[in-house]
Amino acid sequence: MIFANNVNSAVSIKDILLIFIYPISFMWFIYALLIMVLIQIWIGRKSTNRIFIIFHLSIAFILLIIRPYLVKQFAFMSFSDCVINDVMRNYFYFLIGFYANKLIVNLVSSENKKSLAYLTGVILIFGNIFLYNNSLNDGVLIQITMAVCGCLFTFFISRYWENSTILNYIGKCSLAVYVLQGLSIAATRQAMAMVYQPHANEIGWIPWIVCTLMGVFIPILIYWLSTKVWKLDFVFTPTKYFKFK
Repeated sequence: MIFANNVNSAVSIKDILLIFIYPISFMWFIYALLIMVLIQIWIGRKSTNRIFIIFHLSIAFILLIIRPYLVKQFAFMSFSDCVINDVMRNYFYFLIGFYANKLIVNLVSSENKKSLAYLTGVILIFGNIFLYNNSLNDGVLIQITMAVCGCLFTFFISRYWENSTILNYIGKCSLAVYVLQGLSIAATRQAMAMVYQPHANEIGWIPWIVCTLMGVFIPILIYWLSTKVWKLDFVFTPTKYFKFK
């Protein structure tokens, strides 16, 4: 709220009070993921039954298909900004990861992982260049193909770089990066605007590169400082202070 004029989306008291219905900006992901995880916990052992798995995936697929229709019908209540819309849009993909996790692990660990990495990468590139640029991005099957290939490609790349100390540390700090990158990038953008204002058209890709680096570095610095101050790291790692059986 204090820095509302310096970020992409201004925040008001009303936005904070309705945050569980209309998450603020990129925070939708945390709320949607929480709801999907709670659903899986509630389902429990049923998720091991093959008939139930097919039924479950079918329901999630139907929700994915009808979601655009609901967005149009309930536009008056900004349904596209509701967390329920976020759940409907992502639940099918969440279930693919949940039910196919062993298969994914086997693929990423297989002897053919390098070939599969190239294959998924090529599909991803051609899919985005040719399909998305030909007004076919509304097709559900295309979205699913791109999502699965994108995730697999990321898994393969992650496996390739798994021994990188730097990337592992960034991964450890990923929650801090996710939560704080918005403000970090906004602050960096404002600082660069003041410095380069007379030459804004001459600096090309520099803002993109600098903002990306600062969007990672500043959150990690804040996270690191929080671990040095008593109890301040509770914001990022509450389970360090709460023990559950």
